[in-house]
Amino acid sequence: RSRATTTRIIMKARLQEFDHNFWTNQDYHTKARQRVRKSLEDSTESLSKSKVRSIYWRVFLGCLDVKDKSRWRGQVASQRQDYDKLRTKFTINPIEENVDLALNNPLSQADDSPWQVYYQNVELCKTIQLDLDRTHPGDSFFEEKKNQEMMLNILFVWAKLNPDYSYRQGMNELLAPLLLCVSNDAIRDAAADHAAD
Repeated sequence: RSRATTTRIIMKARLQEFDHNFWTNQDYHTKARQRVRKSLEDSTESLSKSKVRSIYWRVFLGCLDVKDKSRWRGQVASQRQDYDKLRTKFTINPIEENVDLALNNPLSQADDSPWQVYYQNVELCKTIQLDLDRTHPGDSFFEEKKNQEMMLNILFVWAKLNPDYSYRQGMNELLAPLLLCVSNDAIRDAAADHAAD
């Protein structure tokens, strides 16, 4: 079976499950809850076999509007833009900062010095990276540099948004199944797959 054929089969199964559980169902939130409940009661109905499991996560975590699914595409685009803005905001490069030289000094001990914030961010990223290096050892998905970088960025932004909690050991293990689920559900570019054949 060619890669393109396999991709088409997977896409068709995803679309059928999505239509059945979400798009054609007016009360999809209740239907999704029933599906989760059923998967807990009957191992043959496991949600882990779902082709659109990341949509379940997004609905239950409040990332998607449970009242109006026609807004989902816009919501996802908006959330991605917000995340990019937060990453930019929290990623400080003191060399690019245009502030008073007395404050923008690598030796400055002032709390609001861009260099102090930069050094704190570097330490935070080192701490997170220590845990990422231990996330599901032996699993190639979590050893890939791009996935580790994605997890680092997500956990860094979360820590900066929640300074009272910051980052705590083990948060990587909470993020890991979400990222794996979303990655597994990602719709691959069928044209690229077809070109690879």
